[in-house]
Amino acid sequence: MINQIKAERIKLQTTRFFWLHLLVPLAGILCFSAYFKVTHYALLAFSCTFFSGMALCYPMVIAVVCDVVFSQEMAASNGYWFLSAPSRSKALTAKLVYLLGFSLLACLLTTVGLGGVLSLLANSSVLSLAYLVTIAILLWLCAVFSYFLHTWLMLNIGRNVNLGVATFELLVSALLMTGLGDGIWPFFPNAWGARLVILWTHAFYPISSTDSFPGYGLFGIMFVMTMAMICFVYKWFQHWEGRKTLD
Repeated sequence: MINQIKAERIKLQTTRFFWLHLLVPLAGILCFSAYFKVTHYALLAFSCTFFSGMALCYPMVIAVVCDVVFSQEMAASNGYWFLSAPSRSKALTAKLVYLLGFSLLACLLTTVGLGGVLSLLANSSVLSLAYLVTIAILLWLCAVFSYFLHTWLMLNIGRNVNLGVATFELLVSALLMTGLGDGIWPFFPNAWGARLVILWTHAFYPISSTDSFPGYGLFGIMFVMTMAMICFVYKWFQHWEGRKTLD
C-alpha cells in the first residue's frame, strides 16, 4: 500500500493536482479579502457567507480535481493500471488518500488563512481558531460523499457528465439554501456543507438561547448515506472493466 501511495505521488507530480490545492485557496483568500476591505461588512456575517459560498462551489472543485486525477488513468490505455493492479481496492484507496488528504489541507488553508487575514483587516479577534478549524473539518466531511460520487462518474461515464453533475449540484445546493430546502436538505449531500456552516456559526456564536447545533439524527443520516456511497463505489470497482464511453 505504501508503494502504491508513493507511485501516486510520482504520477500526480506531472499534473496540476498539487498546484490546484494551493492556488485555488490562495486565490479565494486574496479575492475575498480585497472584497471585504472595500465593502466593510460585519466580520462574522461576511465569513459565514464566504464559507457557505465555498461549500456551494465545492462540488465543482471536486469535479475538476477528479477530472485531473482520473483523466491521467484514462489516457493510459483506458485505465489499464487499475485493471491490472494486484489489488483494486488498494489502487483506488491510493488515489483517494491524495484526493481526501489534500482536500482537508486545502479546506484548512482556506478557512484559517481567510479568517486570519480578515481578522487582521478588521482588527478583531472574533473568529477563533477553533471555529475556523471546525468549519474546515465540517466542509471536508460533507465533501466525502461527493468525492466518491465524482470518482464513480469519472471512471464510469466521463468528463462531460462529471462536470455537468457538478453544475447541477451547485444549482440544487443554492436552491436548498432557501425555504424550499427546509426539512429536506439532509437528504441532499450537496447541501450539507452550506447548511452546516450556518448552523455551526449560529451555535458557536449564539444570538439567542434557541441557537444550537443539530442533534445526532442529522449526522446519522449523513453517515449512512456517505457509507452507502463508499461501499457502492468499492463494490462496483471490483467489477469495473474500463470506461465504455469516450469524451
